[in-house]
Amino acid sequence: MKSYKKYLKLSILVIVTLHTISCVLSLKKDITQHTLSADQTEKQTVQSLDRIIRDLIFFPLNGSQFRLSDLKNVKAIVIAMRDRDCSMTEKYGLQLAQLEEKYSKEGIYFIYNYVGQIKREENGEKDLEKFGFKSSYVIDRKQTIINALNANTSGEVFVLTPERRVIYKGPVDNQPLHPKNHYLSDFLEDIVSGKSVISKEIPTPGCAIKRPTIKKVFWSDVAPIILKKCVNCHDPFKEAPINYSSYEDVVGRLAMFRHVIENDLMPPWHLDPNTGPWKNDLSLTVKEKATLLKWIDEGAKADKNSIKKLYKKESTGKNSSFKKTSSPDFVISLPEKVIVSPGKIEYKRFFIKTNFKEDKWIKNVSFKIKQKVIHHSFFLILDPSFKERKVNYKYALNRVTPAFPGMLSNKIGVKIPKGSTLMWETHYEPLGQKVIDENSHIQITFHKKQPKYKIVSFTLVFKKINIPPYKSDYQTKMSYKIKEDLFVMGMSSHMHLRGKAGSIFIRNSQKKKRVFGINPWNVKFEKSYLLKKPLRISKNSTIECINYFDNSENNVWNPFPEKYVTTGDYIEDEMSWCRLILLYPSSSKVTMKHIRFK
Repeated sequence: MKSYKKYLKLSILVIVTLHTISCVLSLKKDITQHTLSADQTEKQTVQSLDRIIRDLIFFPLNGSQFRLSDLKNVKAIVIAMRDRDCSMTEKYGLQLAQLEEKYSKEGIYFIYNYVGQIKREENGEKDLEKFGFKSSYVIDRKQTIINALNANTSGEVFVLTPERRVIYKGPVDNQPLHPKNHYLSDFLEDIVSGKSVISKEIPTPGCAIKRPTIKKVFWSDVAPIILKKCVNCHDPFKEAPINYSSYEDVVGRLAMFRHVIENDLMPPWHLDPNTGPWKNDLSLTVKEKATLLKWIDEGAKADKNSIKKLYKKESTGKNSSFKKTSSPDFVISLPEKVIVSPGKIEYKRFFIKTNFKEDKWIKNVSFKIKQKVIHHSFFLILDPSFKERKVNYKYALNRVTPAFPGMLSNKIGVKIPKGSTLMWETHYEPLGQKVIDENSHIQITFHKKQPKYKIVSFTLVFKKINIPPYKSDYQTKMSYKIKEDLFVMGMSSHMHLRGKAGSIFIRNSQKKKRVFGINPWNVKFEKSYLLKKPLRISKNSTIECINYFDNSENNVWNPFPEKYVTTGDYIEDEMSWCRLILLYPSSSKVTMKHIRFK
C-alpha cells in the first residue's frame, strides 16, 4: 500500500511537472512571437560595431533638419529605438529622458528613432509628449535608420563617435524595474570622463523590428518596380546618362544598382518624410527596396516567362521625345533654329502672339524639348497689354512649367486671356557639345468650357545673394504674410550648384510647421513636388522660405570655392527661389505673384 501511494505521488508530480513545462513553453512561444530573447538577438545580429555608417539625414518632428556630419562639436551620439506598442520599450522612456537631461549637458547628443508600424505618426507624437524628450525625435518610415545601423529590436540603443563609428549596441540596462547593470550610463560616463572606451555589443531583448518578408524573386517581380521608379529618367532618350530599360542594362551594373538603392541615393527623393503625401513620390517603398535587394542577393535571376524589355519599342526611337502624343489644340514652336556652341550656356526667350479671339483654358500641356542639354523650360502668360520685348514680371499672369500636367484635370485649368502673348524661355546647357535644336515645341490641349478651378504660380525670390568664399552654411530667408485662405497644389525650391538644402514653413500665432523640406538639394535632380491633396493655409499665416548653400571645397559640385558667389542667371551664379502652385476658383481674378526680397 505504501508502495502504491509512493507511486501515485510520483505520477502526480510528473504530470504536474510536464503540464508546467508545457504551459511555460506555450507562454514562451506566445511571447517570442512579439519579442526577441537575448539569444535570438545575438543570432540575428550582424557585425555592426567599429564600422562607420553613412551620413544619415534626419527630419525631426521637433526640430530642424540635420545630418550626422553636422554634429561636429559633440563627444558622442546616442540613437535610441522607440516603439509605444512594445511594453519593454515603453518602460525605458523615463530612463532615456533622464539620461538625456544629464548627458546632453556633457556633450552627448540624443536622437530618438520611432520604429513602430502601427499608427506611427500618432504614437510617435504621444511618445515625444509623454516623456518630454528635448532632443531630436524622428519617425523611421522607410526603415532607413534601422537598416543603416542593423537594428533588430525596439529596445536597442546605439552610440556613435562624432566620426559616425558605431561603438555601442545594446540595452539601456539589464532590466527596467530594478536594474543591476547600467550598461548605457556606464558607457556614457566613461566617454564624458575622457576614459578610453572599448566597443561593446550586448544582446538586447525587446520587440522585434518588423521587416518585409520576401520570398524568391525573379526579373518578372522587379521589372515593374524598375519601370515605375527608374525608367522615367533612365531611358535612352531621357536626361539620365545610364540606361535601365532592359534586363541586360540592369544586370550589367548590379554593383552600382545595389549601392544606390541600399544607400537611398536612387531614386532621388530627399524630401522630409513628415511632409506630403506627394503624388509624384519616386522613392522606393520598404517592400520595393527589400524586393530589389533580395533579387540581387539571389543572383538576379530571370525566369523563363519574363519579358526582357521593360516597355514596347514604339515608345522609343529617334526623335521620340518630339512625337505628338495626341492631337493638340495649339502648338508653341521654335520661331528659329537654335544653335549653341560647345561650352556656351544660353538663355533663349521667344515671344509668341496667340491672337486668341476668346479666353482659353489649358487642360493639358506637354513640353517636347531636347533632353540632356536643357536646364529648364517654361512659358509665361503675359497680359494682353504687354508691348515690350524683354522679360518684365509685372505683365506676367502665370508661369507654366513641365510640372503643370500633374496638377491639371477635368476640373482644373490654366487661363490664357484672349489676345495674350506667351514668353517661352529655355535655358540651354550643352556641357561641351554643340547643340542644334529645331524640333522642340510645346503641345497644348484646351478645356471645352471654363473649368471649376485654376492654378496660379506663386514665387518668393531672394534678389541679392553674396556667398563668401569657403562658407558652408550660408542662408537666405524670405517670408510673406498671406491675406486670404490658400490651397497649395505643389511646392519646390530652386538653387544652383551651391544649393545644399531647402525648407518651406507655415507659421501662425500658435505654431510653426515645415510643409516642405529637401536635404540634400541637387540641381541635377530639381523637380516640382505635387501634393496628393491640396494643403490649406489659413488667412494671416506667414509663408517662410529658407534655402541653405555650401560654397566650400566639401561641395563636390562647387567649381570655385575660393570665389564670392552672387545672384545670376547662369549655373555658376546662384539663385534662391521658393515656388508654390496655388489653387483658386476659376472665376478669381488672382494672377501670378513674383515677389522679390532685398
